[in-house]
Amino acid sequence: MSMQRIAGSVLIIGSILFFIAAFSPIAQVFSEPDAAKKLEILMNGGRGWIVDQIFFALGSLVTAAGLALVAYQFRTSPHSWLVFLGLAAVVIGAVLWSWNVYLRAIDPQAFAAGTLPAWPFILYTILTQAGLAAFGSGLSRSTLPHWAGWVLTGGSLLFFLVYLIFKDMPPFAYYILTLPTGIMMVIRNELKYDKNF
Repeated sequence: MSMQRIAGSVLIIGSILFFIAAFSPIAQVFSEPDAAKKLEILMNGGRGWIVDQIFFALGSLVTAAGLALVAYQFRTSPHSWLVFLGLAAVVIGAVLWSWNVYLRAIDPQAFAAGTLPAWPFILYTILTQAGLAAFGSGLSRSTLPHWAGWVLTGGSLLFFLVYLIFKDMPPFAYYILTLPTGIMMVIRNELKYDKNF
């Protein structure tokens, strides 16, 4: 299997892990506005909450690893700085997200009450959006279909606008962008940068 297909497969796996967490039965807690009912859902969920947070962290970290494999293929490209800048932002965001879900896992009462620190999630959101936008801009200069890069860039900019308006963004949205990128990398020819761009 080629490096590109491995990278695409890792992106697919990371995105799916995140979706499993985001759409698991216990994830109904995120749409519950009442703190007492949130806590009741978490207490009745047994170990489901902890498992869900593990899948959330793995999803973001595995996706970042997939992007790192893609970036490695760009290392000789004149536009590699865009890809590596995007990768750095996504990796830092994934670490902050993992810290955030760790705090949620060890203190479900604080999560239900809304007393956990908000800054890790805010930074994760901004860094992931900016990172995917930069990464997509670099990817659009490859021999892969240009729509792949523009989906990452355009989708990230759209999500940032939504975040500014509503002051929130469900994190699974970012993995809606990385999943088709991974699929496309698995089924397309080898990734190279476009010397004519």
